[in-house]
Amino acid sequence: MILSSQKVAGVSQTFCDLRFEKLPLDQHWDMAGISVQTGAVRPAFELARALRSRGIKVVLGGPYVSIFPDQCRDHADALVIGEADDIWRDVQEDLLAGALKPEYRVATFPDLSIERVVEKSALDIKSYFTTNVVQNTRGCPFSCDFCNVHVMNGHRLRHRSIPAVLREVETFLKEDKRIFFFLDDTINADEEYAEQLFRQLEPFRIKWVGQATTALGEKPRLLEAFARSGCGALLIGIESLNDGSNHAHKKFHNPAARSGGVHQVYPSGRDLRLRQLHLRPRRRHP
Repeated sequence: MILSSQKVAGVSQTFCDLRFEKLPLDQHWDMAGISVQTGAVRPAFELARALRSRGIKVVLGGPYVSIFPDQCRDHADALVIGEADDIWRDVQEDLLAGALKPEYRVATFPDLSIERVVEKSALDIKSYFTTNVVQNTRGCPFSCDFCNVHVMNGHRLRHRSIPAVLREVETFLKEDKRIFFFLDDTINADEEYAEQLFRQLEPFRIKWVGQATTALGEKPRLLEAFARSGCGALLIGIESLNDGSNHAHKKFHNPAARSGGVHQVYPSGRDLRLRQLHLRPRRRHP
């Protein structure tokens, strides 16, 4: 939704969710943008090849492209590397001018304090469990080697302004009154910010889910703010209860002794989902 909300005069954008929609290959577009996840590299490349064979320019972006651009150059007319908030408009303008560049790369991480209005006009709202997906922060201060967040979004936590988040929630509710998913990788990473935000969300009377760490169990004030603002479920990742295993993968912020914190989260009335990630020896990417 973030990129489709960036509109350029003379460019019409259509969104196709290949998880449940068939791509209408009988239609022609001047350009197709494909976001590539690691687990879907092969079908993404196959789709890019099919589109290019029809004379459609292909732009590839997303996590895999941003981390492994050299693996992707032969499969696209252009690559978008990194967070595209500030460069997707450039791609559209260059397409109009017939001057598409082979690579678009962000010079710095986008400043999230700059308000960017997000629209849902590209989505078929009824096709989704919810379209109320909101991201308050990006980045992660940790360096777990099985995760790409700190690689993609940096180690410094960047924040949207709380008034901007409140306006977005209010706007989204006009189109979809279902549950909200706060997309932050760790909703409790900045405890002061999170408490301020969710206390101010109380009047909206929403229900929401998010992702947190076991440290949340040690923060009763923040737990209370989550509960009062409508938190219905939290996803908490516990990769191992063995500190040696965690440390081997550069995860130091979730010691085994802290795992008991989940017992503080559960009695607070939150539904709890524990994510288990099986860690294996590091292997070089082919």
